[in-house]
Amino acid sequence: MKSGFILVLAAILGATPAAAQWQQIGEPGFSHLDIRRHSIALDSEGNPFVFYSTYDTPNEARVVKYSGIAWQTVGPDDVTGVDYWWARDNHIAIDDNDTVYIAYSEIQTAAPYDYSCFVKRYTGTGWEIIAEFVTSDYLIQMDFNLGPDGTPYIAYWDNTEGGAIIKKYNGATWDIIGGGVIAPGQLFALSFIVDAEGNVWTAYADQYDSFLLAAKKFNGSNWEMIGTHISSNSIDLPNSRTDIVIDNDGILYIAAYISPDLNLNIYSFDGAWHTEPFGGTVSFVRFSEVTDANEFYLASSEYFEASQYSNMSIRKRDATGNWSYATGDQYVIQDIRFTHVEVLDHQIFALYRDEPNGQKSSVITYDQSGIFVDGFESGDLGAWSE
Repeated sequence: MKSGFILVLAAILGATPAAAQWQQIGEPGFSHLDIRRHSIALDSEGNPFVFYSTYDTPNEARVVKYSGIAWQTVGPDDVTGVDYWWARDNHIAIDDNDTVYIAYSEIQTAAPYDYSCFVKRYTGTGWEIIAEFVTSDYLIQMDFNLGPDGTPYIAYWDNTEGGAIIKKYNGATWDIIGGGVIAPGQLFALSFIVDAEGNVWTAYADQYDSFLLAAKKFNGSNWEMIGTHISSNSIDLPNSRTDIVIDNDGILYIAAYISPDLNLNIYSFDGAWHTEPFGGTVSFVRFSEVTDANEFYLASSEYFEASQYSNMSIRKRDATGNWSYATGDQYVIQDIRFTHVEVLDHQIFALYRDEPNGQKSSVITYDQSGIFVDGFESGDLGAWSE
């Protein structure tokens, strides 16, 4: 990681990290307005990038990077540059060459009110459009990932296509994986991932099967169901999310919250489906990428009593397959929404919407080794310099 990070102990009004080793990156609530959605990615040196879109007028979408001193805008203040309502389904990814990609969907502010889905790549001075998919009908449930070789993939539900599709960028145009839809009808809570061999896996709730959670893999010719339907109850609709990850041993994991109680469940597939019920009342889930040590993390927003907002929990799945709270604390921080987590080596980064700080984006970090990035022990803030 780059030296020069200034990690200040968080002093967030009503939103204090539960462990002293959690440190604020930059100021809390660093986004210039309250945010609708956001996502985070790390470059090869562990520098965090955040892509967020705002609620209030002007409706903007912006990418920022932490410089070691402050959050700085990457490219123009608004990456959309067109007359659309808010950007949503925000995604950001960084390839092995530190090229930054973003993907998002929008709807026009005037007739014909077309829906559009964009994929853009940062050139060093601005954002180059490498995809713009436009439809006069609904375009929702979007997800975006990079393959192991850095190839962009995008998934979305398009009513004009008759279902959800996943596309792969071939350097010039976009090819539909399998030549058609994953499954007919509307698919909710759509997510996908590309494994180390380039195989594409997806999870979703199926409209024609009582919105039960299902998973498919593209076998080179068509989409095949992985076992049977995963859950016996439907996922929570319409606001449910799923996320999907594959570990270094090829085991598939899906995180979802299931009706009627919004309980968090982790489903794994190693030739048969297994369920890890975590309970809780959950409103958002996101996996980190898998580390070289075959570990990964799950961030979730979990409702707590007497509040419409949530606690943030971060769970770790270690190389032996065991789950635990990543820092020993069940809840990391209170009064948050829309949590995301990424990790590089021993450093965990958690992004969240900070309700007490104007519903803006905030990032905290936790060093599992007890040594910060410049070699100082955890808590030795006096040793830091710009």
